[in-house]
Amino acid sequence: MRKISCLFTFFAVLVACSAMASATIIGTVSIVNSIPGGVSVYASRTDFLAPANPPGTPPGTGSFTVSCFTTPCNDASTNLTWGVGTPLNPGQLGTVKDIDITMAPVLSVPPFAPNPGATGVDAFMIFAGTTIDMRLITLGPSSTTTNCHGIATNTNCSPTITIPAGQPAAGTTFVSPYVLTALIDPNTGLPAVGVRLHVGGTATDGGPNVSSWFGAFSTQISSCGVAGTGCTTGQVQDIINSVGGHIDSSYAASFSATFSAVPEPQTTALVLGGLLVLLGRVGMRRYSRGR
Repeated sequence: MRKISCLFTFFAVLVACSAMASATIIGTVSIVNSIPGGVSVYASRTDFLAPANPPGTPPGTGSFTVSCFTTPCNDASTNLTWGVGTPLNPGQLGTVKDIDITMAPVLSVPPFAPNPGATGVDAFMIFAGTTIDMRLITLGPSSTTTNCHGIATNTNCSPTITIPAGQPAAGTTFVSPYVLTALIDPNTGLPAVGVRLHVGGTATDGGPNVSSWFGAFSTQISSCGVAGTGCTTGQVQDIINSVGGHIDSSYAASFSATFSAVPEPQTTALVLGGLLVLLGRVGMRRYSRGR
């Protein structure tokens, strides 16, 4: 009976540790902009809608919806779990913070290396009804081609941006973290532009465990304002660099969160405590026999 009691104590500790370790964020999630909604891209700000928060106003947040091809979500597009295995579901709402030029001191803006010790933007993305907090730390990487005029179909660029007058930090020049791809729209045969913004950071759900996450916002631009002409990467670069210029679009995004199973201090202490209890019982048993 003593042996059974010892084994029960040990396995109870393992079960408790397993429950603690499972309280973390892991899996993938896909989102789409809310209706109405989308994104407006300026030189100095990516303004997620709704509501609108253009340059010159304080950055705000936009809204999105968790997307999925099945109900409940159990396919590769969304299987993100948090807490003790609680899944996100399609239609669940969330918010995403606008990305502003004032964030540059704490974020990496490739092609430069991430700033050492960057803490990022807390609560960059949150999901309604959960304690998920996705912190933004990195933007990019950018393409090594920084002039988007005249690039070949199916090639990439990241436009050089000089913030125009009327926006915060006017005159600042940098390479955009956005990657533009020159495309041909199969429906119209006209030029179009694929757009991707790679992002990454850390995520927590209120527990002690921290996950890393990465992913990308994406969209396709088929018109730059003149009907029947399509849109090119060079036009996008020129619009963003012009006074008052911005690109409006819908968006979709997909993110993947991973967790490195490194026991947190509480778990380590609990395991050691369980082992000490087990060893103590074995030791007392041997002592009793020796008397």
